[in-house]
Amino acid sequence: MKHHAAPRPVRTSLGAALATLAVVLTLAAPAGAFRGGDVDDPARRNPVTNGETGKTYLLNNGWDTAHDTTAVVGNHYDRTYTGDFDGDGRDTVVYRRGTTYALGRCTQTYGRVNDETLVGDWDGDGTDTLALHRGNTILLTNTACSSRAERTLTYGRPGDVVLVGDWDGDGKDTFAVRRGNTLYIKNRLTGAPEITLTYGRTGDTLLVGDWNGDGKDTFAIRRGTTYYLRNTLSTGPAHHTATYGRSTDAVVVGDWDGDHKDTLGVRRRDPVPTPRNRPEQIAARYGMSVRYAAADNLCGSGKVGCFGPALPYIWVSMTNKGEPRTAARIESTAWHESGHSLQYKACGTMKLPRVEQVADAIADRIRGARTRSVGVTADDQRKAATIVAGQCPY
Repeated sequence: MKHHAAPRPVRTSLGAALATLAVVLTLAAPAGAFRGGDVDDPARRNPVTNGETGKTYLLNNGWDTAHDTTAVVGNHYDRTYTGDFDGDGRDTVVYRRGTTYALGRCTQTYGRVNDETLVGDWDGDGTDTLALHRGNTILLTNTACSSRAERTLTYGRPGDVVLVGDWDGDGKDTFAVRRGNTLYIKNRLTGAPEITLTYGRTGDTLLVGDWNGDGKDTFAIRRGTTYYLRNTLSTGPAHHTATYGRSTDAVVVGDWDGDHKDTLGVRRRDPVPTPRNRPEQIAARYGMSVRYAAADNLCGSGKVGCFGPALPYIWVSMTNKGEPRTAARIESTAWHESGHSLQYKACGTMKLPRVEQVADAIADRIRGARTRSVGVTADDQRKAATIVAGQCPY
């Protein structure tokens, strides 16, 4: 999906980790799935309960084990994408909150909160722009920072995983669909797939990129910290094997230095200390740690806990109105603040109706409570179910 600007637009795609040594080009994902750019990690398709966290990116310009650049992007829970949005031949990491995209050169509002975002150079002008995947419809714009779709396509089936790449080296990105371990690849935005491949395993992370700088995107597979790359759209053994990062890192793909070759980067979550108690176990489940406050009202009048989108931890007060709080109440606060974190991951904002009651409903759901918390309505429960399933209900 990425586009390079120099002698001719050399395309590069974000990516999803390929499988082992054999390649099959087919993608599949649950309806409403979200992915960061063009990396399809089946284990992270629910961006709310299993999504990526952290704002530190370690970008590698080669294939050794050391990163060349460290970038800090967005907030701890933002959804991020990679692309060349200014046409300088280098990819960068950008972030999205709800329907707002911070693209470096501009801030763009586009689509609906539950749309899946695709990034590519659709017209070959050397600049990446956005497309939205909604059911089996793709809404595409060729204008940087535009809030209106210029073209609407019908593509695949609802629930398909769609990947983006320049498969034939013509300087324009098109789509591929992954269903299981089968890939259906098209060199045009319309018409039937020209290539069908089976590649790797259904659960592999699949990446797309131009690994050798020939102007054509191909696939790679990630397993743990090992990456298996092929430079042709065909089955067979890997042309190159690399090791990078940690197994807990989320991978991103781009041409970070403008040399017309895609390489790896990782999104590294903030360290979470080994949990020592139940509240810390709850927070760690959602990528957070816990900090404790000895004083009341740390987060506001009457607040015994708080969640902040920019912070990799939650605050929990040990007292309320000057009195020590019980272990059960402290645990309940950890569940509630974890519910807030899932609200933000789903909707990209905390300015939501009945935000406290829905957080309680989420807490009830993720902890398996048999009865609903005081003040929670049936509608709050429905919204909580939608959020836990990976979508924003507003």
